Amino acid sequence: MTNALPDPSATLAVPTTRTRRETPLSYLKAEAVEVRLFSTVQDLPASSWNEAAREAGICLQVPYLRALEDSKPLAMQFRYALFFKGGKPVAAATFQILDSHVIRNESGARQVVQNRAGVLLRQGFDQLIARLGRRLIRRQIVCGNVFSSAPSGFTHTQDLSPQRAFECLQQAVQRLYELDRGSSPIDATLLKDLQRPVTTDLQVMTSKFYTLFRVDPIMVMNLPPHWTRFEDYLAEMKSNYRRHAKKALRVGSTLKHQDLSVEQIEAEKAAIFALFYAVFKRAHYRFGCLSDDYFVHLKAQLQDRMNLRAYYLENRMVAFSVNLIDGNVLQQHYVGLDYDSGLDMPLKYILLDTVRMAIDGGAHRIVFGRTASELKSSLGAQPLDAELLFRHRSPVPNWFLSELRRFVQPASWTPRHAFKFSIDTSFGHS
Repeated sequence: MTNALPDPSATLAVPTTRTRRETPLSYLKAEAVEVRLFSTVQDLPASSWNEAAREAGICLQVPYLRALEDSKPLAMQFRYALFFKGGKPVAAATFQILDSHVIRNESGARQVVQNRAGVLLRQGFDQLIARLGRRLIRRQIVCGNVFSSAPSGFTHTQDLSPQRAFECLQQAVQRLYELDRGSSPIDATLLKDLQRPVTTDLQVMTSKFYTLFRVDPIMVMNLPPHWTRFEDYLAEMKSNYRRHAKKALRVGSTLKHQDLSVEQIEAEKAAIFALFYAVFKRAHYRFGCLSDDYFVHLKAQLQDRMNLRAYYLENRMVAFSVNLIDGNVLQQHYVGLDYDSGLDMPLKYILLDTVRMAIDGGAHRIVFGRTASELKSSLGAQPLDAELLFRHRSPVPNWFLSELRRFVQPASWTPRHAFKFSIDTSFGHS
């Protein structure tokens, strides 16, 4: 038996041949597309999902989705959609339904964290948005992954045009709204981490009263094939940037590191979570917190495709870095730091160590994610603009939030040019 929506006894299939009153998916303008919705990754037909998501990144693959679901993030439910055209899987989408966030800190206490709506504005509007968010957005659905900055919410094959695919996605979101009606209906929808040229095909979404917001860029670095050693990378930096990099390497040389196994991550999970939370609580916007079992499940599912490197000072863990190996792409997934360790430039050293790891592993690209954009730029990373789509179910709050778009800008920072040559920053999974 499979989990269905809303009845957990069977998989929901919504054929496109029904009337308008029965399901929104009957109104797709092109040929019929069927959507099947699931409430647990265990019930996904793996072969169909793999076919639809074969070009997607690691965070849309079944092992990662299973690890995330098994880790049981607080105040979060999962939904999955598979789209079929003529019986062939042609698209896949993941959704996270977030209630008002209650997270556990490192001592086991609980605290309420600012709602996801806070991502919409910067300093000066934070308190306003936090208050509005608590009143207007008690429950929301996110297409994507709040724990990753890489595109990981929706993918489709070439059997669907981009505009057609997003039309199907919008209809699926509407169907999820209907299925989750009850004492606590979904208030808002967020489609996160969209990148051009994808966003040029979103007229169908903006015509449905979604508002497009620019968010902080994703920092990436392409690695030229002639970089076969870490020293090749340093040699092509401008002298000033190379000097600062070598200083960070000298400072970091006091640390010992170890790549942890599943059993070691389990044994050290309290220390790992404390370091993660130290970074998390400093984030300007917080919208969901990992459980302390997340990295254990991630390593168990991904095995050699996930690396957790712990850094020790006098036998005490003071930092860690989690990297995901996605084909020829190395994705820096999470970093944890002890800000009271007295270390100078620990993050810069960890970023340089990540570059070394990527070159030694033959990666073609590093995805560093968001935050610390200027620091990552000084090491050679380049920004990839990212955007999100947001819609409130009620017209008045939706209009109000759309009007705030003029005040929303990514955090300001100064781009650096660390190399003697320019780097292609095109993004993809190779």
